[in-house]
Amino acid sequence: MTTDITNNSKDSEDDVGYVPEFQKDWNMLVRSFREKNIELIEFDARALGINNWHLFIAENLGNKKSKKSLPTFNRALNNYVIKGLQGPRGMKQDYWSKLSHKGIISGLYIPLNDIRNIKIETLKSHLNYYQLKMGLFPYESYFYSLKRCLSSADLKKLEASYAIWIYIYYYGQFLNKLKQSSIELYAMCADWFTELIDDKNFYQRLPSEQVTILMLQSCESIIANDNNEWTENPLLEKATEDVRLIFNSYRDTIVQMFQIAESPLGQLDQSSAQMVEDMKKIFLLDERLFLIQDILDNRSSADIYRALPVKLIFKYGPMSLRNISDVIVDVFQGRSRIAGDFKENSYRVPHTRPDQERVYEKDVQYWYDIIPEDQDRILELVRSRAPESDLERSLEKSKVRCQGQWLNLLNLITSPILTWIIDEENNLLPLWNLFGDQTAKEIRDLHKQRKKTIEKEKIDLEKHLKAIAKIKTKEALLKYQELHNPIFSENNFQKKWDYELLRKENLLDQREKYLHSRMEEFGLSIDGDAFFTQAWLDELLNIEEEIKPYINFVKQAFQTALPVRRTVIFSKDRHVIDGVEFDPDTIFDQEKWIRADVMKSMQTKVDLGEAVQVNTFCLDYSGSMRHDRMRNLFKILYLLVLGLEDRKTFDAFHFFSNRFIEVADFTNEYTNRKVLLKILKQIAVINNNDIKYGGSGGTNISDGVGKSYSKMQSFLKGYTKANPRTNIVSSIFVITDGEPSMGIIDIPELNDYLNQLRKEGDVEIKGIFIDSENEIQIEIMEEIFGADNYVETTDFKEGVNKFVRIMTQTYKKQRRDYKWKKKKQKIGLDK
Repeated sequence: MTTDITNNSKDSEDDVGYVPEFQKDWNMLVRSFREKNIELIEFDARALGINNWHLFIAENLGNKKSKKSLPTFNRALNNYVIKGLQGPRGMKQDYWSKLSHKGIISGLYIPLNDIRNIKIETLKSHLNYYQLKMGLFPYESYFYSLKRCLSSADLKKLEASYAIWIYIYYYGQFLNKLKQSSIELYAMCADWFTELIDDKNFYQRLPSEQVTILMLQSCESIIANDNNEWTENPLLEKATEDVRLIFNSYRDTIVQMFQIAESPLGQLDQSSAQMVEDMKKIFLLDERLFLIQDILDNRSSADIYRALPVKLIFKYGPMSLRNISDVIVDVFQGRSRIAGDFKENSYRVPHTRPDQERVYEKDVQYWYDIIPEDQDRILELVRSRAPESDLERSLEKSKVRCQGQWLNLLNLITSPILTWIIDEENNLLPLWNLFGDQTAKEIRDLHKQRKKTIEKEKIDLEKHLKAIAKIKTKEALLKYQELHNPIFSENNFQKKWDYELLRKENLLDQREKYLHSRMEEFGLSIDGDAFFTQAWLDELLNIEEEIKPYINFVKQAFQTALPVRRTVIFSKDRHVIDGVEFDPDTIFDQEKWIRADVMKSMQTKVDLGEAVQVNTFCLDYSGSMRHDRMRNLFKILYLLVLGLEDRKTFDAFHFFSNRFIEVADFTNEYTNRKVLLKILKQIAVINNNDIKYGGSGGTNISDGVGKSYSKMQSFLKGYTKANPRTNIVSSIFVITDGEPSMGIIDIPELNDYLNQLRKEGDVEIKGIFIDSENEIQIEIMEEIFGADNYVETTDFKEGVNKFVRIMTQTYKKQRRDYKWKKKKQKIGLDK
């Protein structure tokens, strides 16, 4: 049957909604009991006008082809029980054993309100108890014992005292069986009834209630080998004198009965049989007290209270001063004086039994409000002075009340497995706690239909969740909602959809904030064309994702080759802001934690060392630099920028082809990621939602290097003028995939030209050759740049390794040369 909480009906305003944690716990509980072959079926109890648990009977296990095979769909099984109880006296016990072949008690129908309002631990405890009770309680013996009582010569009907006593006897066998088979299971159920009963105001309970509660508690205590607990039970002191006499007179008999693990009820000794007869007399005392109650509330409308003197009518009659004052107090203080309630009526405890028969009126004077002497006095007056017909009418009504109270008791201790009815002949009869045929069938049909609906909605939910998972903007999400607007009848699915929709909106909000921060980082305009802005940003982020495995390698290499000393000092303005100010950029750049940039009241002081590094990247933009080759070049440049921005270097990026293309010249700022967008826009275009890379024209190495050199010298002249004590080391890195086709095309002449620039500007010029499609000999690169001044790359990974290696080797050599030159000057070797 069902595994999820389902409810297609509208909930009332006071209903508490399911929280995901509880729903998860409940579904796990359902699955765990299913593994024990116990099915839990939820239903809307309010729609049926009931609020108690009912058994679920499985399909007939007998021969379905047989015409004699009884349907096990619920009512037939109860008819079988009644026929067994009311049938011929010669009915054999194996008749009852046939009950087990008519159907299987495989689970419980549980009202949604119980699932909704009660703690999962409480539900689990009750379910475990009733699972054991269904499997281990000797119902066959119990039914047969009831049958024997009905069939005995001195009994014309089943008395409640016998039904309760027999049940308690077999309840003791149930506990003994549990104790022998599993101490763990026994510990879970040993004090079940004691926990269920509210012992507050025990003196207000009727004698039948008192003797039943005390007998059940004695049964539990004796089987637990705690004799002191039951003999010194504080409730016993609050009981009536007649109840106390039973327990004082039959102490040994009670111990003997419950210490025996298994013994047929017919084999009890004479003392036990006499005790049962005396218990019956205790039950009959209820009739006397209900007669007193009828004097107090006149429920029978027999008006027997009028037989009392006027003074006593004002004291004890239905309109007595006590009643009127109590009603006024109850109304103003909101009190409820319902006698005889048990804990199970609490909304915190499952409804495992039918609603109680109301044997008391509300807001009246009760029999226990009157002292025993006054009870005897008013009974004597009524019996001697009231008309016989009125007294008989009141007595009959009192007996009906007794039956209702005994019905409450029976339903309390046997539910939800058994429930009790009063038949037309005023007999109390047990039934399996089942729905009628039509009700059970309707619930099953609704459940089958609900399962189909749930499966369909589950598929729809998954489809919608997959769809919104692919959405990248809030505008697109809003359009999707307007177009589809899914509504689910299954409460859990609707909650899931609402939750995922809200989560998606929050994610898109966060993504939007994140993308704006990245746009600022790359220098993209937020106010620009949305399509092109998003396309450029997506490409930059895609490139970043592709190069992620190489970032740490590049940064560590540059940290070794271009060391800087970093210290953290207090800001002179540190008292302007009290405490640590959080930098929201840290969400997207967690290395800021390491760099201490999060603490705005602190400042990072960077010592650039003995020399400032200045680089120019001179890049081939000829037609042979097609899409993949140019994109790989950009990925390498992206890595270099990430590595260099932490080293605080000055860098320029230029391209050469038929003409010199200035992309990012030197500025007074250190290298940062904004230069990447300028490079990308030079080497790529957006075409039909795709980004295409590539260059055009020929290869003019001499022009590219010469103009890059000139721009570098111009920058160095201005920088050293503003920073005269700064020491400079500079490099030009030339990246190409072909031999020169323009400018200086003679290889030896080009080599001389580059050497001349090296000498004049004290600058390193290195060549990086990207493997060409035109079968150019690698020796040409050696002839152009020199044996130690070039590397060749064949793919991206090798390009990263060789490019980083030649750059770091260049940086280390420059710093070694600079330190040696400075040392020679200091000792006078370099005049």
